[in-house]
Amino acid sequence: MKIGTGVLTGDDSVVLDEPAFLEIARAVAQLKSFGFKVILVSSGAVGAGVTEFGLKKRPDTVAETQAFAAIGQSNLLSLYRQHLSTWDLHVGQMLLTYSDLKSEKRRARVMRTLEALLEMDSVIPIINENDTVAPEHEKFDGNDIVAANMAALCGASRLLMLTTVDGLLARNDDGSQKLVREVHDVEEALALVEESKGTLSVGGMASKLDAVQFALNHGVETFIANGKHASQIPALIAGDYTKRTRFQPDFEPEMTSEEPAITALP
Repeated sequence: MKIGTGVLTGDDSVVLDEPAFLEIARAVAQLKSFGFKVILVSSGAVGAGVTEFGLKKRPDTVAETQAFAAIGQSNLLSLYRQHLSTWDLHVGQMLLTYSDLKSEKRRARVMRTLEALLEMDSVIPIINENDTVAPEHEKFDGNDIVAANMAALCGASRLLMLTTVDGLLARNDDGSQKLVREVHDVEEALALVEESKGTLSVGGMASKLDAVQFALNHGVETFIANGKHASQIPALIAGDYTKRTRFQPDFEPEMTSEEPAITALP
């Protein structure tokens, strides 16, 4: 699962929302009980650092952003550890830069570590871009593409991208919005995009669709859904929940319930 910053914060988009972590942990535990191996790709380190100092916006410089990421990363992991432990689950942290996946040797090392973590049935790998050291020219275009890369790397069956809306929204002629439940052409979907950026978030729906296309190119079924309703995640994965946007690849590799289901949080 890929989890966005807005999912993890309260209505003011600044203070981390502890109940959100509890609901995500509960959903992860349920997915584990279904036989899935779950990987979390979670933003929120910079937001956690900003929260600790009571600030209302992201820092303005690269150096400050990296410093707040260093401060906030331990706080972010502590919240996940606290709530996942309710279900006797443990946390394994991986911080990545673009160079880690661009290099064949380093990518192989990442994969070996991830495989070892997934072999430990009670461990949930939590992955984030290493904002503390990554120079601008070696950064991913947000954690959405990190999640898509990880889904492709480990042969995930599904990629679930959690954000603060129900999915891809299209505008009706009268100005109202409707949820697009199924997308068969990502290029056409780009025309429907309305960018939306939160106080602590980077990127928007367009960058999500770029990541979706990357995942689809590797045969990974992908969903965009509202992480504010994390209790619905198990039903979504089971196919019993329609309040989401589903993207189906042109080919579907043979997979089992033991394949990883990656949740991305903004």
